[in-house]
Amino acid sequence: MAIRLRKWKWWIGGAAAGVVVLAVGGPFIYIHLIEGAAPAKLSLSGSSGSTGTKKVSQSSTSASSPTAIAGKWNVSTGSTAGYRVSEVLIGQNSTAVGRTSQISGSIDVTGSELSTATFTVDMASVKSDQSQRNAQFDGRIMDVSTYPTAKFTLTRVVNLARYPRSE
Repeated sequence: MAIRLRKWKWWIGGAAAGVVVLAVGGPFIYIHLIEGAAPAKLSLSGSSGSTGTKKVSQSSTSASSPTAIAGKWNVSTGSTAGYRVSEVLIGQNSTAVGRTSQISGSIDVTGSELSTATFTVDMASVKSDQSQRNAQFDGRIMDVSTYPTAKFTLTRVVNLARYPRSE
């Protein structure tokens, strides 16, 4: 009888250890081996990185002039907005990324000053690589049924000369 009781304890202990291994190892395997790397960070055209924001300029000044960027710049086809956050799932670090091309807006540059800027993003169109993440983003995180768009409006002039341009 005592031998049977010891065998049951071993079986219960082994099962508990198996549950722990699966609880920790499962997410590790999924995040690091199955899910793959997150998409590259967004960057501006001409800088290192992958996807850039494309702009159309109506400026006619030369590229070497300090006012070379003067004019109205509009969001165009191929522009992207999104989020990139670090998340921890059962002790495993992961990067969550969601993006959309449903963005509109423009900026006005006068001389070396960013004088106005307004951008609007359709929040319901922001999608990641996982439907569960999208449901959380659309629901409890961003509440897109109540707030279907995000709008950024520049509230004061920005002197661009204060920020040296790197090539």
